[in-house]
Amino acid sequence: MSRAAADGPSDAGAPESGDPDLQILMRHVSPEEIPASEDLCSAADLDAHFAALGEPPFSLVAAGDIMLGDHAKRALKQASADYPFEAVLPLLKNAEIVLANLEGPLARKSAREARNYSYKVNPLLAARLRARGSGC
Repeated sequence: MSRAAADGPSDAGAPESGDPDLQILMRHVSPEEIPASEDLCSAADLDAHFAALGEPPFSLVAAGDIMLGDHAKRALKQASADYPFEAVLPLLKNAEIVLANLEGPLARKSAREARNYSYKVNPLLAARLRARGSGC
């Protein structure tokens, strides 16, 4: 699944894209930190991997910084309810407890704060989180 450290950083260079969200990401993540597509596994492959292990479920899966506001809002409107979780859904479903940090409060309205980032998350998304195994 992952490239050995001896392989060194990928020499693929920065991806060329007109996608504004990708351009924002590239300001914060170097191309070397982005794994090659062949190093990633699909949700189906991950599910098959867990099934093949035949082990009991994890006691706890912890995740951080689930971003369902800011730039993610546009993607959430265009995609299915599973979109934010589809790649890791087998991992979440293979845990007795899923604990995650939601990067903003569930709120319909919020006062503008005098800081760089102030997120609010549509309360209707709470059902998506619950259905994916994450107890808010």
